[in-house]
Amino acid sequence: VICGLPGLLLKFMNPAVLEGTGCATVEELSATPLWEAVARRELRVFQVRYPRVRVVIVDRDGRIIGESP
Repeated sequence: VICGLPGLLLKFMNPAVLEGTGCATVEELSATPLWEAVARRELRVFQVRYPRVRVVIVDRDGRIIGESP
């Protein structure tokens, strides 16, 4: 299990995650309508590459805001 904040995990899983979003940071991206689709896409792609690894994205309050399917 890998658990962490969105900026750390999404940039680790895909350093180019922000390309084409118009956002400078993952935190900025998380406040846009693009967030859900981008997070789901990156989690799916990572799970295909590493099927035995579960990823859990949490916000600064510890709430789960994304996890691998």
